[in-house]
Amino acid sequence: MRPSSSSPPILQTHPNRLASTSLRHRAPQGASDRPGMSLVRREFKLQLHRSRTWVVMGFLVVLVPAVLSTVVSLGRIPTYQLIGGSAADLSVRVASSGFAMPLVILGLERYFVIPLVVSIFAGEALAGEASWGSLRYLLAEPIPRRRVLEAKMIVAAVLSVLALAGTAAVSLLAGLAAFGWHGVGVMITHPQLGPSFAGGASFRIATLAPGTAMAHLAIAVAVLSITMASTFAFAVLVSTLTPKPAVAIASGVGFLMVSRALANVPGFSSMLHFLPTAYGVHWSDAFVPSIAGTTEIWHLLLVQAAYGVILLGFAIHRFKKADIRY
Repeated sequence: MRPSSSSPPILQTHPNRLASTSLRHRAPQGASDRPGMSLVRREFKLQLHRSRTWVVMGFLVVLVPAVLSTVVSLGRIPTYQLIGGSAADLSVRVASSGFAMPLVILGLERYFVIPLVVSIFAGEALAGEASWGSLRYLLAEPIPRRRVLEAKMIVAAVLSVLALAGTAAVSLLAGLAAFGWHGVGVMITHPQLGPSFAGGASFRIATLAPGTAMAHLAIAVAVLSITMASTFAFAVLVSTLTPKPAVAIASGVGFLMVSRALANVPGFSSMLHFLPTAYGVHWSDAFVPSIAGTTEIWHLLLVQAAYGVILLGFAIHRFKKADIRY
């Protein structure tokens, strides 16, 4: 039966246009948080469906720590192993407890593997999307660019922290399997401690109970993740400048390497406290805060916070004003 001439015409709307229209109408409702959370959820799903995420997690977060832990456990090192520090050096007795293993592995990986993992997640935040050619379509949606970048930074930061925590967990399990659930022996050297060695360095030896070691290990991992804030922020900044993920990833790692190189140049001695790597070696002080103190840890947090705010601020400003054609 044909519709009468008085019947209203039937309008057909393209599904994409309809979705875009519905987003526009929904945006004012709870605009302060709902669109941002939906972007974060969508970004999480996107990252979890990418093979790169699982390759990084499987190889750099699981395989590398497992291999290193196996090598260390087979060596059965009976002496104290230096972890890090300058004013207060932390050494752990590796064979005394499985809790020493995460400190040893994290102390080794923080020079390259951990910055590489953080740079991969941060550097691909935008450059990865641009390399796939989907960034301009994402920006065509009625969503502020700042929300897009914030969602990507949140997901990249969470994945970076999960990767670091996974590294600690894998090495802890390997350590517990090799050396058991025992108190961990630690030795701290510090100018203000006593007694002293024949050479004049003061030291203190202590044993942390398993429960205390577990809690302090979690704090040390958290502090170590904060030392990567400047690397993360610089990789995100470069990711807003280039459509090539490899450039952003290499820039994040190179940023940290250049900072470490400058720290060894005599002419930069007065700038040591302002470099991104300043106080970074004191992450291990969080494992024995009652002995090593927390002054250097607070300095570390301030330096990383300053670099994070400045670099991410530039990244947001750049991304909001950039003419994205890729």
